[in-house]
Amino acid sequence: MKKKIVSNKSNKFVIALVLVVAVGAILATVNASNFVGNILNFQSSTYTCVDSDGGNVTGVRGNVTFIFSNGTQTVAGNDYCRNPFPIGITEYFCPSNPTQTFPSTYNGVCPSGTMCSNGACLPATCTDSDLSNNRSVMGVITIVNNTGTFTFNDRCSSTSSVFQLSCHSSATPAQYGSYYNVTVSNCLTGQVCSNGACVPITYTCRDTDGGTSSTIRGNVTITPSIGSPTSRLDSCANSTNVFELSCSSPTASTLTNASVRCGAGNGCSSGACVLVTYLCRDSDGSSISVAGNVTVTPSIGSPVVRSDYCVANGFGVNEYRCTSATASTATVRQYNCPVGTSCSSGRCS
Repeated sequence: MKKKIVSNKSNKFVIALVLVVAVGAILATVNASNFVGNILNFQSSTYTCVDSDGGNVTGVRGNVTFIFSNGTQTVAGNDYCRNPFPIGITEYFCPSNPTQTFPSTYNGVCPSGTMCSNGACLPATCTDSDLSNNRSVMGVITIVNNTGTFTFNDRCSSTSSVFQLSCHSSATPAQYGSYYNVTVSNCLTGQVCSNGACVPITYTCRDTDGGTSSTIRGNVTITPSIGSPTSRLDSCANSTNVFELSCSSPTASTLTNASVRCGAGNGCSSGACVLVTYLCRDSDGSSISVAGNVTVTPSIGSPVVRSDYCVANGFGVNEYRCTSATASTATVRQYNCPVGTSCSSGRCS
């Protein structure tokens, strides 16, 4: 009996010691802070909160994991990029409240000179190949960060203006992650925008008749480097002169215009000097007893009409006639009226 009593006392002492140690451990746990690796006790569950990037550290992509005493693990949050892209960031970290079973968050923007990439604020550099913003040069913006190298070129905003890009100071984004400024510059007079730069307008001038050839109707076309070509044809100034258009040089921006007189026997038709042909017609067939008309009709210009008329105090007549069907002028010959007749209204009767 004595041995049994001694044994019970020993057991009670061991149990009491274990309880004291366990209570002390629990109290120590409850009073502990929640920084990385510390153990928190919430109700009856004990867990560990682990932040892989060491806390509210925006320069490293981290995640928050809760490890419970029963062995289960829960990834409660991964740092990620958010609006305004790419400078906005959401950072997860362990809570300071030991009764909180979800991570604390920081929603903000990356520090100046950095941008958010894959959940971390990382340095970014911006260089400009055209620091003076010369509108005559296509500048290139180069942005380098951990995800790679990105280039952006100046570009035309219209045929007469250019979008010029330039880096922000210290590569600080303006809004929504733009690491460069954009300004609009108008091209100077005589310039157009091409491939992101204001360049002089160039021209080509072409004359289909090879220059000042008055016998060929030419077409002069001026084609600018930007824009639509313009064309004009040679034209007649009048029946004897032609407006001859030509290029002063192969790169002329305007055409030259000269009035050229057609040579003898020629006239202007449809913008070229051509040989004039004639048709002669006598209405009375050269009869002095009939008052007739001679009409000479040129291929260019207006017909000319000559009418027979009386002369010599009414005893003669001037009779117009055609020397040929293609005569260019009418000829006239005086005839005396036959005896017993006289001239009246251009005929002998």
